Amino acid sequence: MGRMALTSIALCVMTVMIPATTVCADAVLDWNAHAAKAIVTVGGQVPPRALIRLAMVHLAIYDAVNAIEGAPFEGYASVPAVDRPASVEAAAATAAHDVLVALFPAQAADLDVQYAASLAALSDDIAKANGITVGQQAASAILIKRAEDGRDATVIYTPGSGPGVWVPTPPAFLAAQAPETPFVQPFALNYAAQFRPDPPFSLTSEDWARDYNEIKALGSAVGSSRTPEQTDIARFWSDNPPLQWNRAWRALSVAKGLGLADSARYFAMLTSASADALIACWDAKYYYNFWRPVTAIRAGDSDGNPETAPDAAWKGLIVTPNHPEYPAAHRLLQRRLDRDPEVFLWHRKRRLLDGQHRCGGRQPYPNL
Repeated sequence: MGRMALTSIALCVMTVMIPATTVCADAVLDWNAHAAKAIVTVGGQVPPRALIRLAMVHLAIYDAVNAIEGAPFEGYASVPAVDRPASVEAAAATAAHDVLVALFPAQAADLDVQYAASLAALSDDIAKANGITVGQQAASAILIKRAEDGRDATVIYTPGSGPGVWVPTPPAFLAAQAPETPFVQPFALNYAAQFRPDPPFSLTSEDWARDYNEIKALGSAVGSSRTPEQTDIARFWSDNPPLQWNRAWRALSVAKGLGLADSARYFAMLTSASADALIACWDAKYYYNFWRPVTAIRAGDSDGNPETAPDAAWKGLIVTPNHPEYPAAHRLLQRRLDRDPEVFLWHRKRRLLDGQHRCGGRQPYPNL
């Protein structure tokens, strides 16, 4: 069984563990669910725009929690001043709420209701008040740092023409998705093209003919050669990526028993890495402007390759998204996000073991 199939199975298991409407274990998980709903379900943001905004929310949460924890890690936009005692739950909820309201002011009423519920669950004391102040500082610092990041820029993209060049695809022939993304300031990368991949295969190459014919045979909506399992996997990956991955991240956080501080850092790492992955991916997509299979296969007699017979009626099992083909965003994001939880959990285990050693003994942590 291939790695993509195993990843699909793992995500299926994780995503059924926590329903989308479940109130989660702490403020970080609760506000991840609130943010995903506000940004994607209600806000209608497409994946690169969604993940950029979600990273802002979680970096604000991280800066607030990190400050209250004594700043054991470097802050992203700030290390807010802390009057103690200070509630990390109040800080996390406030940071998330304030960033979301700034990004989506039309949703302020709904977000205020969710925020009031978060605060109502906490003791009405000085720790809550101080936590709120920390969260407000963290949110303000993120919004200032990212104020000119280019996420709201208007970029006009004009499709090209000819063999190998992306054009709007059926059935809706939508305009190019989020063409401003390559120009957005990354969160951790130095610039969007820092790791730009090599170009796609030449249209006259054997590699192109091989991939073309494999996609033509396996990807067709009707008359394909794929197995039922391959069809299930294809439909699984057609889910909304930000919602799909965030459900899995929440499930993994609960399964691994992460506390609020670790959860804040974990989500900041995942969301900023995924945002940067899509910024870099969209840079490459709009740099190479490579055509989609539905375009290529219908025009297979135009690519100069004798091994790519056309099929003028071909269409894929899944409706083609409205951005260039190369590189594949799902694959790039999956590779990035396969790695980050491993790195985070390894470092967490190392810190726990080191702490046990300093206390005079080392204990196993099988759940890690």
